[in-house]
Amino acid sequence: MITMLYDFLLQKKLKCIFVLSCLLIFSLLVCNVSFADREIQELHNVFDKFLVGFEVNTFYRADSSPYYGARFGEKEDKNSAYGEIFSRLSLTAKKDLGWTNLEARVSPVFMFTAGQDVYGVYKDESDVDLDQGYLKFGHLFKKPIDVTVGMQDIQIEKQFIIGIGRTQDAALWLVLHQSWPFGVKVDCDFGKFKATAFWARAENYLLQTFEGTDDVEATGVNLHFNFTKNFFVYSGFYAKLDDTKPGTTGYFGQSLPENDTRVWDIGFDFTLGGLHLEGEGAYQWGDVQLSPHADTLDRDAFGGYISGKYTFPVKFSPYIQVDDIYFRGDDDLNDDDVEEYDPMFWGFPGWNRWVIGELVGETQLPNTNKKDLVIEIGCSPVETMVLHGMYIKHWLDEEYFAPLISGLGSTPLSSDDWADEFDLYLDWQINDYLFVHVGGGYVSPNDAAEEVYGDDEDALFIQTWLRFAF
Repeated sequence: MITMLYDFLLQKKLKCIFVLSCLLIFSLLVCNVSFADREIQELHNVFDKFLVGFEVNTFYRADSSPYYGARFGEKEDKNSAYGEIFSRLSLTAKKDLGWTNLEARVSPVFMFTAGQDVYGVYKDESDVDLDQGYLKFGHLFKKPIDVTVGMQDIQIEKQFIIGIGRTQDAALWLVLHQSWPFGVKVDCDFGKFKATAFWARAENYLLQTFEGTDDVEATGVNLHFNFTKNFFVYSGFYAKLDDTKPGTTGYFGQSLPENDTRVWDIGFDFTLGGLHLEGEGAYQWGDVQLSPHADTLDRDAFGGYISGKYTFPVKFSPYIQVDDIYFRGDDDLNDDDVEEYDPMFWGFPGWNRWVIGELVGETQLPNTNKKDLVIEIGCSPVETMVLHGMYIKHWLDEEYFAPLISGLGSTPLSSDDWADEFDLYLDWQINDYLFVHVGGGYVSPNDAAEEVYGDDEDALFIQTWLRFAF
C-alpha cells in the first residue's frame, strides 16, 4: 500500500495537485479570510449588493483492489490512484425593486481528473461548465413567495428523492456541480408551513441506468410543517418524466429502457436533548418500457430509511448513530411488475446520504435492490472537528446483481450477502475558509460480491480532500 501511494504521488499531474494542496494549507493558515461571498462596495450605485465568491477543492485517493481483485476501466492492474480538482467562481447581484428583491447569479466551474478514477469512468479529463445562472424574484409582490428561474440547485428536504440534476464530466468524486440546467422553482414560507413546487430538466442523467441522456425531466411539490423548532414533518409528490426512446444506446452501449416514475414520500425529523430521530419512506409507481415494441411494465417499488442518533452530554460530545436503509429489489424478474426502486435524483448532503459506503456505495451498488445497516460512532476533539468511524453491512434485497449499467441485464446469485465495510473519517473546519477531510477504509467481500467479481481480495482505500472558500 505504501509503495502504491509513493508511485501515486510521483505521477506528474497528481504531484501538481499535491503541491497545490500543500500551498493552500501553508498560505491559508497564516492569513485571515472570512468564509463568505465578498461584497464589492463600488457597485452600490447599480446594485444594492454585488458579491464575489470563490472556492477550490483538491482531492486525491488511492485504492487497493477496489473490485476485490478484478480489473476495471483502462487499468492493467487491480489498483487505483488518482486526483481531482474542482473550482468555482460565483458572482451575485442583489437589488430591491420594490415589488421584488431581485437576485441574479452566474457561477462557472472548472473540473479536472488526473489519472484513472476508481469508477473506471474518467481518465485525465477536464471540463469547464456553468453551474449557476438564474434570476430569483424574492418576496414577490410583498408576499412570502420566491420564484427562481434558470440554472439552479433544487434540493428538497433530505435529498432522498430530489437533489442532483446532472452528472459532471470530470472530477466525479467531488460531486459539487449538482445544478439543474434549467428549472422553475416556487418557494412559499408561511411561518410553520412551507411549500415548494418545481419543474426542471436534467442533464447527462446517469443515476439509474447510466443513460448519459438529456431527455429526463422532474417535477413535484413538497409540503413542510414545523410543529415545534425540534419537530417537523414533510410530504411530497414527484415525477420523473423520461423521454428516452426505448432501445436508445446508453453511455456504455447498452439498450436503454424508458422509465416514467411517480413517487409519493413522507418524512419526519425530531430532536429531544441529545436524541435525534429521522426517517423517510417513498412509494413508487409508473411505466417501464424496455424496447420499442415491448409491452409496458408497471413499477411497484418502495425505498426508505430510519435513523437514530444520541449525543452524550459530556466532553468531546461523543455520539452513536444507527441507520437502516432499504431500496426494494424485484422478487420476479420475469413478471409484468418492476419492483426495483428507481434511484430518481438523490443528492449528497453528507456521509452515507445517499452514497452509502465510501467504497461499496461509490463504486458497486446503486440505490436499488439493496439493504444497508450503518453503525457510526464519533466525537469532536475540538468544536469544529468530527472524528467518526462507521461499520456498514451491505446486503442485496433479492439475490441478483443489477449493476449501475442495468440495461446490460441482471446476474442471478446464490447469496444476498455483499460485503462488510469499515470507514474512518476526520472532518475539520480549521477556520472560516479552510476545510480538511482525511479518510480511509477496509472492505471484506462476502459471497455475493465474490460471485460477481470472481475474486475475494479485501479492499483498502485512503483519501484526502482540501477545500478553500470565501
